[in-house]
Amino acid sequence: YDGWARDGISGWGYDDVLPYFRRSEANWRGASRWHGADGPLTVARHEPDDYVYPRLIAAAEKLGFRHLDDFYGADFEGFSAPDFNVHRGERASTVTRFLRPAMRRANLQVVTDALARRVLFEARRASGVEYEVGGTTRTARAARAVVLCGGAFNNPQLLMLSGVGAAAELQRHGIAVLQDLPGVGRNLQEHQSISMIYDASGPFTFDRELRLDRMALAALRWQLFGTGPMAALPVSAQGFVRTDPALASPDLQLLISPVSMLAQPWFPGWRRGAGHVFSLACVLMRPESRGEVTLRSADPRDKPVIRLNLLQAEADRVAFRRIVRFVRRYFATEPATSLVRGELTPGPAAQSDEEIDAAVRNGVGTAMHPTSSCAIGVDAQAVCDPSLRVRGVEGL
Repeated sequence: YDGWARDGISGWGYDDVLPYFRRSEANWRGASRWHGADGPLTVARHEPDDYVYPRLIAAAEKLGFRHLDDFYGADFEGFSAPDFNVHRGERASTVTRFLRPAMRRANLQVVTDALARRVLFEARRASGVEYEVGGTTRTARAARAVVLCGGAFNNPQLLMLSGVGAAAELQRHGIAVLQDLPGVGRNLQEHQSISMIYDASGPFTFDRELRLDRMALAALRWQLFGTGPMAALPVSAQGFVRTDPALASPDLQLLISPVSMLAQPWFPGWRRGAGHVFSLACVLMRPESRGEVTLRSADPRDKPVIRLNLLQAEADRVAFRRIVRFVRRYFATEPATSLVRGELTPGPAAQSDEEIDAAVRNGVGTAMHPTSSCAIGVDAQAVCDPSLRVRGVEGL
């Protein structure tokens, strides 16, 4: 946030946004400089286990990392257990904690299974939205403003369908240009991520909880009390790491889960378990690769064309080499070493830069955090000004 403020995006420094985060959350730690206690969004404590977690933390400390009390306090570099948005054993999503309580209000109407077709304009002012429900086209009129909340993929698509975007892109699809805004759909960013998998040294991972009889008891406990394995997520620990000491801030988010991503319920004589493994999500924090969202056609029913361009930037490929080598060093450090028997993915055969690059290309995915295709800013590529108003038009 302070980086945005240094770039001239006023109102978006850390001190500017912190009051809104504090007002939104009900943190298990209570109120503090960093946290709020009375907001609608529940932030729950993750109770770490007493076998795997201490060993992971001890290994991190041997490598010089701190054992943190709070990733969202004074600093976030180090290892700890992550917090979760869980409310009484259920996912505390924005729908359950913000939208559904507001649906009792007389001035709110929620229309589902609807397709937004375009923003309507009177001259250069947004005057409403044209949408479709059950094959019928309808119109919602705006007295003050239209707010687009379609995310990093649907927002640029809807802007372009409405005549706001790069003129050449709109003209290619026969859409009249209302506002030539070249940054719409550009600058798309994602947290690129790879999975590393280690064979656990014993039957102490979450796979044992997936045995059918244990799952049935866990389901009953969850129904009665909202607690137990079904009320949490199987994450042993998390770390934010600088894989290069010269970096200004951590470039790796390491999530260590004591379970296979392919795990499913099992029982002897019926189906085998996925096995006892550690699955590691290795997330690149500040990727340099950039993608784009463009139109497939002028038909709003057609999905947009999404090009993430993963690993486009050489710096991202270099970073993943460091990440793979750091994770190997981490699990070669006692007592984390005692938890694993060996590396399964990408496997010990990938050692050279070229071999690691090939493994990363074969296995790269995303953390499903698409962003910045309608970026705020003050330069020519910015789609929104610092007040989130779409540049060049009004009321949007």
